[in-house]
Amino acid sequence: MFWDNPKNQDKFYNFVDKTENFEKRMKLLPVDFEKPWWDIILRQKAILIFVLANNLLSGIIDTIMPVILGYAITRLDINLFIWVIIFRLILNWSYNIMLGHNTLFQIKTMASVEQSAHEFFLKVDPIFHSTKSSGKIVSKVQRGGGSYEDVLDLMTGDLAYTSISFISTIIAMFAFGPKLGLITFGMLLFITFFNISAQIIRTKAFQPKRIEIQDKYNAVSIETVIQAPFIRAIFASIEQIKKLQKINIEFMVKEGNSWQAGTYINVTTRTLYILSSLTIGILVINQAITGEINTTIALSIILTYTSGTGGVLYIGDKVKRLTTALSNINDLFDFIRGFGKQTFPVLEEDISITTSVISTNGRNLSAEVH
Repeated sequence: MFWDNPKNQDKFYNFVDKTENFEKRMKLLPVDFEKPWWDIILRQKAILIFVLANNLLSGIIDTIMPVILGYAITRLDINLFIWVIIFRLILNWSYNIMLGHNTLFQIKTMASVEQSAHEFFLKVDPIFHSTKSSGKIVSKVQRGGGSYEDVLDLMTGDLAYTSISFISTIIAMFAFGPKLGLITFGMLLFITFFNISAQIIRTKAFQPKRIEIQDKYNAVSIETVIQAPFIRAIFASIEQIKKLQKINIEFMVKEGNSWQAGTYINVTTRTLYILSSLTIGILVINQAITGEINTTIALSIILTYTSGTGGVLYIGDKVKRLTTALSNINDLFDFIRGFGKQTFPVLEEDISITTSVISTNGRNLSAEVH
């Protein structure tokens, strides 16, 4: 088929490569692990604000879209209907531009953290490496650096979009009546609080154990590959494989327990959400029966609620991903801060700085002698 043709694949790759021109736009930023983990994010605040603003606007428009379309259809106003669709198309292309900048933002952040971490471990005095596992270091760097993707995805995208959708839905419901608005606010508040609280407890209970066993497994697996000739030479392969199997099974058990804990939380959340949809549906249908609203508006209200609040089913998972990612990032920062220090120059810039300091001290000493 055409998608298996290497020429077509190369054309597609080259099109994206030339359009985005990431080769000139990508650059690494230095990361100071003594500063908070969010320092590198705030240093890119212009793009952060742009991404957040675009997501918030998209959340508002997507939430109230059923109401606007319902209003246009009720009035049989084809011009309003067309302008709403045109505006949505413009917003869609704006969103596409934002995603390009967001890609640059996230990749620069993740790569910069990993690069700075590797530079730290190369520069730190060898004595500090003698009691540390190379596999554990690799595990923490990859997990911590990669977790920035989850943090940025959730903070600038999913959570921001979901939050503004909730707010827009509640405001829209208040527009149709204070009773409907208060009930919507109360139910969403309760479901959200339950879901987030349960997922945070889940992360606190399971993530430290997961990090510990994952570091053990990565340490053993990487060192097994490095020392494979030596292990085979002393006929220790069977023991090493058994060691790997034991750690792997322990990791599977902890991961399985964490997944199932999430399943219990999700089932309870879905039950609460279905009951909330039932409540809203009964209220709106009763208003339509009594003639307070027509059937088109009633349908629009129900669609606004379901489209604007569906994220409540997943907000707990998103918070779980966020707290897990933050736990991974903090684990890397804490590990580096307590790992060791550099007492002699290693890289060219370190040597230049040291030479400059020595030269300056020499001139000062000379001045004192004279």
